[in-house]
Amino acid sequence: MKPSTNDSRRSPPRAGPSWRSAVAPRLALAVFSLGGLLALLLTACRPAPQAAEPDVELRQDSPEQVAFSALRAIQAALRAQHRGEPEQARRFHAQLRSIAAERDIVARFERAPQYRMLLGNDEVVPGVIKNWIAAIAYYAEGVDFSQVTTARAVGSPDESSEPVLVRVHARGRDDDAWIQVRCVQGDDQRWRVSLITFHVPKGADDASLSPASRPVHRAP
Repeated sequence: MKPSTNDSRRSPPRAGPSWRSAVAPRLALAVFSLGGLLALLLTACRPAPQAAEPDVELRQDSPEQVAFSALRAIQAALRAQHRGEPEQARRFHAQLRSIAAERDIVARFERAPQYRMLLGNDEVVPGVIKNWIAAIAYYAEGVDFSQVTTARAVGSPDESSEPVLVRVHARGRDDDAWIQVRCVQGDDQRWRVSLITFHVPKGADDASLSPASRPVHRAP
């Protein structure tokens, strides 16, 4: 008699749920949680945006006041440029322009034949202001407002008034200089800036105060 084959051909048991299908939701949850944690950490580590630097207080009642205002506006513009904030820098450029003696600046261009071609160009005064900022950028953060002298300067017939030269000491990385701010008074009795340059002393005698100047310890 042949043995029965019904038992030997018994169907294999049905497989249970795949381990992959069981692990996948947990893995997805872990990845999601980790991603959220990383996002929180990155947000926490990112530096908070800096508040905009306030406008410089502009004062024009004396040559010293307007010179100090101009130098502080230059410092603020340079800091904004360093932070990569061109719009903020332009704001301080505009402040500097508001206390610039534009009529005297244009008159200086008229006296210089090589610059007459630029007259009538709206970029003349902004260009001059940019040159002022670039000229003293090296010394700007080293300005010492406690070391100041003022002196009457030789004027020209087309200047708004007899100019006053305000000299402010500044320290650079390798040398010192005097920042020279030429100031004139307008018909409204307000002082404005017509020129900003710097002078590096050649020696001790050159760095000393001029007999015609008077020390100013603080702008009123």
